[in-house]
Amino acid sequence: MRTLARWLLILLAVIGVVATAAVIAVVFLVKHAEPNKVAVHTGDYLVADFDRGISNQSPRDAIEALSQGKAYVFSDLVAALRRGASDPKIAGFAAHLGNAKISAATAMELAEAVADFQKVGKKTFLFAESLDSGPSAVVLATAFQQVWMQPSGLVGLRGVAIESPFLRQGLADWGIHAEIIQRYEYKSAMDFLSRDEMSQPVRENLQRLIDDVSASLAERIAVQRGLDPSAVRTLSQRGPLLAKEALEAKLLDRLAYGTEFQSTLASAFPGGPVQADAYAATAETTNTDVKIALIQASGQIVPGDAEFEPLSDDAMMGARTVAHAIRDASKTDGVRAIILRLDTPGGDYAASDTIREAIVAARQASIPVIVSMGDVAASGGYFIASAAETVIAGDATITGSIGVIAGKIVLEDAWNKLGVHWTTLKTGDTAAMWSPNHGFTPTERARLDAIIDAAYTDFTGKVGADRKLSAEAVDKLARGRVWSGKAAKQLGLVDDTGGLMKALAYAKRSAGIPAERIPTVITFPRQKSLTETLMDYMGGDGNREIAQMTMRPLPEPLGTVARWMRLDLEHGAAIMPPLVMR
Repeated sequence: MRTLARWLLILLAVIGVVATAAVIAVVFLVKHAEPNKVAVHTGDYLVADFDRGISNQSPRDAIEALSQGKAYVFSDLVAALRRGASDPKIAGFAAHLGNAKISAATAMELAEAVADFQKVGKKTFLFAESLDSGPSAVVLATAFQQVWMQPSGLVGLRGVAIESPFLRQGLADWGIHAEIIQRYEYKSAMDFLSRDEMSQPVRENLQRLIDDVSASLAERIAVQRGLDPSAVRTLSQRGPLLAKEALEAKLLDRLAYGTEFQSTLASAFPGGPVQADAYAATAETTNTDVKIALIQASGQIVPGDAEFEPLSDDAMMGARTVAHAIRDASKTDGVRAIILRLDTPGGDYAASDTIREAIVAARQASIPVIVSMGDVAASGGYFIASAAETVIAGDATITGSIGVIAGKIVLEDAWNKLGVHWTTLKTGDTAAMWSPNHGFTPTERARLDAIIDAAYTDFTGKVGADRKLSAEAVDKLARGRVWSGKAAKQLGLVDDTGGLMKALAYAKRSAGIPAERIPTVITFPRQKSLTETLMDYMGGDGNREIAQMTMRPLPEPLGTVARWMRLDLEHGAAIMPPLVMR
């Protein structure tokens, strides 16, 4: 008995040491994940390495900030350039861009922010070993006054392409098929499960989309480099370009290596480098209590609160979290307007409606809501956006997709192949309609059709009322069609094209804030401090999240297939959400 007690004491001591070490490690890592605030001196210049990556969502707390690693928060980059432009101590901006994958809409908005920074006489430099990650990288790079690249690099000015897999036959070989109901012919989010190839309506719609995006990219490059858009389009037909070809085409200013670039920066700026995110983290000194709230909402729209899942590649936008942030902002003293930055492909219908209702309530309380669309604000994202006073999209933003889709994966043939038979007991004709073990019965399908029709009618009706469009006009824009932001403006789905800075100007105007007055931009929901984060994670709610952090992800390719099929591992069923606006 004494021996057992001794071993128990040793075990408890070891657990205590490990737990203490874990807490110390978390504190150390979190502290090092947070950008250090800086003091700025005359002649300093901002620096950014775009290869660190760019996140469209501010972290909720210190642990989530740690999971993002060194990635910049997009709004922080824009804020740093906005503030730096009016800061007499900041002399310029220098950046590095390598193989980072940057979306078209993000690249164009950052390019616009760089251009605004230059308008007040600030110098800008960019260096790249190679610019071969695609035309979006070229758009961002060519916004700088001086673009340097290694002689061995390539400039990836080429067309825009979409590739989509179609798994129907492959799944059928395993006895699996998808039963999908959609409104209407352009609503193609789940075609990869239910079709063998792209339908003609979808093909035409997506070709128009990438043509629009490609044209917008070429036009932006042409404006930035003083070229003819047709010349840029011609160049893109034979890209990627060799370094000398790009230099001759005036896409680059100099071929040199990084050492020479750094020497040039030392000569160009009397001060030293200041990290853009650290500069953004340094509190603004404003003499105003006039505030504008910024709420950033990214990922698939889901019911409930946003949950941090470190092992998941899929960002989630919790409807309750976003709606609460809108309500909180609208009730905060001094907040005169709200900017809702959306970056979402859509998601749950009811969850989307929850966020939409919060926007309506804020506007009824005389708080203007301006939506700024990021890379994508489609389907449920557009449903949310349409309730705002003003909707702004980037030229290359993907939006629209006004439609509804629902369905499920059916495993009945797979079970038969395995010799497994299921017996179902139920108390109603539709009690097992979401079971993956059989297809929809006629009764179940009729009920689902009615539900989808009701959601589609609600969606199109609200869009028509919000955008002051007739039912016939909405039908010509809806049925699941997707549009570029540029096309959406021409069609009346959005009010203007631009980015966060354009949204800020609209917010000031709607709130009656004089153009010369600088409001304080505050982010909602407030990021939790390190102490609050640790208390949460050590508390009841945190235990579940820590347990998730210790679980290993599914091995590939099983993990990929699980995400495609939306495997609900807890209940052992492969299902789609009941009603999806995506």
